[in-house]
Formats: sequence, C-alpha cells, structure tokens
Amino acid sequence: MACANLDIPIDDLGVLLIVTIRRDAEGNPQVSANLRAPLLIDTKRRLGAQYVFPSDSYPVRFPI
Repeated sequence: MACANLDIPIDDLGVLLIVTIRRDAEGNPQVSANLRAPLLIDTKRRLGAQYVFPSDSYPVRFPI
C-alpha cells in the first residue's frame, strides 16, 4: 500500500485529492479529481508526498 511505501501509519494518514476546474467549449465548468496521484499526509509528523499509483486503474481526470 502507498502509505506503507511512505512509512505513514494508517492512523496518521490524511488523503487529499487535487481538483481541477476547466471550462468546456460552451464555457460550462468541468470539475475533475486526480485519483491516480493523491497527496498523502502524515498528520502526526506534518509531512506529505504525492504518490503516483503505478497502475492506470485510477483515472487522472475523474469527473465530480
């Protein structure tokens, strides 16, 4: 698991997603989240890293 690779105990893990807002051709907002590369935060040590999953099972642009 990603938190094990970064030496973050599961009880101290915080997960943040990067959200992007784009406008389509008509000017409507399109909101998506990057599920492939979340930010993993060690809340106890107050350190974080962006972890990129090696598989493409998670999309970079997941519509929300």
